[in-house]
Amino acid sequence: MVNCKTTNDKAMKYDRIITATTVATTLLFSLLLSACSNGENGGPDIPETRNAQLTIHLASSQNARPVTKAQQEEKEDDRYEQKIETCWVVIFDKQGTWKATASTTDFTIDHSDPNSESTARVELPEGTYTGYAFANLNNLTQGDALIQKLESGKQDDNTPLTENYLQDQAVSLIEPANFKPTDGKAIPMSSYAQKLEVSETGKNEADIPLFRMLGKVTISVSNQTGSELTLKQLSMGNFREGAIRLLPYSQGDITLNNLAGRPVHEVSLAPKFPDNNNTNAKTYTHTVNQPDGGTKIANTANATFSFYPFETGTESNTSGSLNVEIQINNRPASARSTGLSFMRRNDWLNIPIVISNIESVIRFKNTRMPVGGLPYEIVYGKTDGIQFLVDAVNEIVPGYAGPVDIEVEVKSITGISGLTILASDASGESTLRSSAALTDNEDKLLIDKDKGTPLSTGTTESPTTFPVTIPNPDQPTIARFQIWTQELSQQSEATIRLNLVAEYGDTDPKKRIEIPYIIRIQNYKTTTTRTTQKGGNS
Repeated sequence: MVNCKTTNDKAMKYDRIITATTVATTLLFSLLLSACSNGENGGPDIPETRNAQLTIHLASSQNARPVTKAQQEEKEDDRYEQKIETCWVVIFDKQGTWKATASTTDFTIDHSDPNSESTARVELPEGTYTGYAFANLNNLTQGDALIQKLESGKQDDNTPLTENYLQDQAVSLIEPANFKPTDGKAIPMSSYAQKLEVSETGKNEADIPLFRMLGKVTISVSNQTGSELTLKQLSMGNFREGAIRLLPYSQGDITLNNLAGRPVHEVSLAPKFPDNNNTNAKTYTHTVNQPDGGTKIANTANATFSFYPFETGTESNTSGSLNVEIQINNRPASARSTGLSFMRRNDWLNIPIVISNIESVIRFKNTRMPVGGLPYEIVYGKTDGIQFLVDAVNEIVPGYAGPVDIEVEVKSITGISGLTILASDASGESTLRSSAALTDNEDKLLIDKDKGTPLSTGTTESPTTFPVTIPNPDQPTIARFQIWTQELSQQSEATIRLNLVAEYGDTDPKKRIEIPYIIRIQNYKTTTTRTTQKGGNS
């Protein structure tokens, strides 16, 4: 979520940036209750009800950004994802009685402003209220009927609107192809229940964050083959299409608000769907449109594709995974698991793919390996060089303290010659070398080997790094660096960005490959399937 008063808030994980938005509106209406006074019948005086003005800010939650996105694409996506064409605030009193609904006709929205900046003011009797905010409900399949209920305060002619009704309501979005930055339909949004306090002397302000009812996927394809390539096919599935909850969901005290700036593996909040509606849900695959002849990607260049699929749970993918299928040049199409098993509303799944001529293996070795045991390893680009850069996660024994050697090996899959990893101190004119930088050690899991004190991440200009070396000059395709962990009683983790640089070929200068890997060291077992939290949870 983005609080409407926050600007340039940063999340350390994945260098994500959160920018604030305030939704524009001006509204003034009165709920006046009659005051009875001592009159002809001699009755007692009844105090006059006092009103106060409440200022409500609506804020559409804004996605974090992958560092690979171009600025122009960011702005285009931002404008679309924040777009509010229609909006409502439904207000209930302390007893749960519907009091009023501020509807679209009460609002003045500045559509020319990319942030739709404005303010909403409501005059209410002093007291405690609950508010629910909605936007762009016209783009639900039964949106008009729902809007009529919100505006009238009635479920039907004889039944008043209640909070329970909103909490139990199931809705369906129009076809997913309608949601796109260029000429797309505005994304429906809704909020959690928001407590509203109104008093004569109070601040009388409330921020109501809105969460989009679908997710976002960004797939970036990087060409590290040494020559231009053609992307002919790119698709992802299976996504779920069916009824969803009108309001955002929670698990205990965990809500979408808690997920801002945090990777999903740290918190457990699976998508929740309406009861008895999963049997009618279906699955679909999103295919990214390609121009005739495919998308040309120059060597070392990137192509980025984003789309907005529906929230998806594991019941819609029996394999427990969302998969990507990609075809490059005249190679056979290749299907890969993303390692992601679900996508909540407002999530942003960021999937980096590197097309290369190599297979990479990352291995983890520590001093408590069982006798005869093999080190844990993760293989990228096996057989075809298409590397899905999911995090390389190493789970150490909870009580382990000591060194962990991280080894990376590269292998040619297309017969390229002279393949060599460039160590951190490799000679030569170019300054591009392999590096391993500590990006997160907030839990203090990694320590200085000599001092025994927790390592800091350093600064952007001078990060804390670990030397990447070639242990055996006769094996230049194997590099290694070492970290030290300490024993901690609580669940802890640390993150390292390994930027692998290798060169190959007989030309002068030689061709180069640069592939970034995210390595996470943790002292606990992962109990839930991990996803990358980019998209909306901000």
